[in-house]
Amino acid sequence: MPILRLPNELLSEIASYVPDRHPVWGYTTDSYFLAALSTTSRKLRAVSLPYLYRETLITSQRQLQSLANSPVHLLLLIRELNIFMDGEFVDAWKIGAARRQAHWEEHGSNIFDSFAAVLSRTPALRTLRIRVAELTGQRSGWRKFALVQPFGIPIGPPLLEALHSADSAVTLPQLQTLELDGFEDVDPLLRLTPNLDRLCVSLSAGFWRGMNTEVCAASIWPFTRCPQQSGK
Repeated sequence: MPILRLPNELLSEIASYVPDRHPVWGYTTDSYFLAALSTTSRKLRAVSLPYLYRETLITSQRQLQSLANSPVHLLLLIRELNIFMDGEFVDAWKIGAARRQAHWEEHGSNIFDSFAAVLSRTPALRTLRIRVAELTGQRSGWRKFALVQPFGIPIGPPLLEALHSADSAVTLPQLQTLELDGFEDVDPLLRLTPNLDRLCVSLSAGFWRGMNTEVCAASIWPFTRCPQQSGK
């Protein structure tokens, strides 16, 4: 029996078993076979796309910009977005932060505009991770920071400006898990997540006192909406 004669439910089940797990920390980093399957016919493309975009990996500024320019119907399929940064990506992120705040680039061309565009078009996102790809070695983002340096990677002010320039209000109503490495001003991002259930923030050199206060203050807001149970 030709495979294309199978009902969509069975084809979808087959697509879910296509090997696409080449893990970094257990996360998908390559979906080559699933992408190949999606190009064989319109029917297989329709059943493969939800699995192909369900877990999306970004490892460079170019990939982030490409994702921001993707058709909206594909971005709506994303449930888990993993952004892994190496040293070059960290540098591009920091340069983009400085340029975005100084208004040195046209709207839409900055890395934070791309990030805001992705967030504005992924309302079904449930998990967001922005992690350093390697903790040690030549391609480690942490090699830019001495162990005595407590300051993290900028995200808050440039992201806030990019969000204000977005075409529509941005919110992530379904986001439940947020994991960040080394970001020191996370409040604007946290305020997009009214239903956040799990927050993980780490910094290789530890947290200086001001940062402890900042992270705690920023974290309180989304969790004030969590249901509370009175003691009996």
